Amino acid sequence: MPSQETIFGEMVFAVRQGADGIPLDASADAYLEGHGYAWIVTSQPGRGTPQDSWSTIGSDILDCCRAIGVSAASAAGSPGPITETEIEAACLAVEGEAGCPWCPVLQT
Repeated sequence: MPSQETIFGEMVFAVRQGADGIPLDASADAYLEGHGYAWIVTSQPGRGTPQDSWSTIGSDILDCCRAIGVSAASAAGSPGPITETEIEAACLAVEGEAGCPWCPVLQT
């Protein structure tokens, strides 16, 4: 099972892939950490933790992370950077539309 740090690194990498070169500023990085890091090891009713199920759900979560990057980059425009405002709006929109019971937005 991958560590919490490894999973979070994969998630941030996927967001940056989706952003396609538009940089994230420190506030966006901080938002992602606050939004997703603890979620990785937080038990969810009837499912356990995302970390426990990563081998099954990881690719879908990473697809969502890439979509978050695309959305945030579009909102920020080139040359960016992506700020907390854009990354938060992207997280809420993508997670809300995904209908995935694992998404952090549905756990709040």
